[in-house]
Amino acid sequence: MSGILKLNFRGTVIHAEKSSLARHDGFSNLLAVSNQNPHLEPLFVDRDPKHFLKLLDYIRDKEILLPESEVEINEICEEARHFNLHYLIFKCQQKVENMKLKNKFRHLNGSAEILEAVGNSEKTVIIFYYTIDLSKESVPIQALEEFIDEYKHKYDIYFHKEEAIKWFSCKLISKTRVVNVLDANPKDIHFCLDEVRRILGTL
Repeated sequence: MSGILKLNFRGTVIHAEKSSLARHDGFSNLLAVSNQNPHLEPLFVDRDPKHFLKLLDYIRDKEILLPESEVEINEICEEARHFNLHYLIFKCQQKVENMKLKNKFRHLNGSAEILEAVGNSEKTVIIFYYTIDLSKESVPIQALEEFIDEYKHKYDIYFHKEEAIKWFSCKLISKTRVVNVLDANPKDIHFCLDEVRRILGTL
């Protein structure tokens, strides 16, 4: 299917390639109306045009750069629901969950922030390094929260996303020593936390 479909989003006219829209069933009604009644274009769509160009980029490139605003992500998610873009819905929900986790856990971004945190702390610093998606169901978030509640008054606890590691690991850093704790996959994070507890008992 080739050609351009003209759409009128509450007064804002947007041109979209029919071949791109045809990849997703959510646009089938618009394409059917256009093919049967081309004189009706631009077709009226009773939706806010604010994020439709992002949806077009997504269906064309199969990628999307989501904003850092939870409000805007939820708006995009709502438009994705309207057009049945299921994987985009999942991406939006995943992004929001990751943002909530970052707000819940103190994060350090880059080596400069790590050095600053260690240098400014009078306590032993615990840094959890991870490359896994913390929002996945297989990650025991409750166990991490319980660990933080148990030790937050005695230690400074941070998280740092580090692509160089395999899954999930931990470093205990004091003024005099650095202790590395084994890498763990999501199912072994409980064991990793127990190992951290054991080492903390020897410091």
